[in-house]
Amino acid sequence: MGSACTAHPIHATPIRGTIIPVHAPNRSHGQHMDATRGFVRSRFLLLSIALTASVGGCNGCGKTPSGLLADAAPPPHFSRPPAQPDPRFTTDVFWTTATDDDPMDLGALADHEGATGLLEGLEQGGPVGLAALHALPYASDAELALRRLGEIALQTKDDRQLDVLVTVRRIAEGARQGGEPLDPGGPEACIQALEFIAKSGAPKGNRYEAEAALRAFAYRGAVDPAQVPAVD
Repeated sequence: MGSACTAHPIHATPIRGTIIPVHAPNRSHGQHMDATRGFVRSRFLLLSIALTASVGGCNGCGKTPSGLLADAAPPPHFSRPPAQPDPRFTTDVFWTTATDDDPMDLGALADHEGATGLLEGLEQGGPVGLAALHALPYASDAELALRRLGEIALQTKDDRQLDVLVTVRRIAEGARQGGEPLDPGGPEACIQALEFIAKSGAPKGNRYEAEAALRAFAYRGAVDPAQVPAVD
């Protein structure tokens, strides 16, 4: 199994609940060896559980790590508009013009809404959701969307997943360097999702895009380049 791709900064999580046996003075050699073997087996079991629960412990196993989607909302339906669309997105000229996917209109929408407003549009789905998705790389605070985009990338597949991954890569390529993070933990969660997809059974083009996004994060210093999984 390849090494996991590590996002920086790293916060190690200690394995708790391990009981270290106390060597009683009157314990026989055989009892001592049995206790030692039991202690080693317990530590090995705890370590195995911890590794299996991590992203790096699932190298293309086909199952999404539950921790990455524990609190995730369902993905938006980009193929159809909502039954009751929010009037804000159907009457605002910034939104109505951006649905044509023109780069200038997408940039204007990003300047008008920022990442927070674009995320609200993203959840609408349909043409509005796609306009929001394609406008996010133009937002100066696009980093705020990385956590949610990582979730949606894990929740979707094929061409729609690829569309999300392209947006993530473009955000990573234009990400700020230095300064306080806008969403602490957001980029790291997205990086974990990208690593999982790069090692998964997704279409090769999607896995290549996940790898490219990870390399963009590595260029910004958020990932160790040596640990970016190479797609075969």
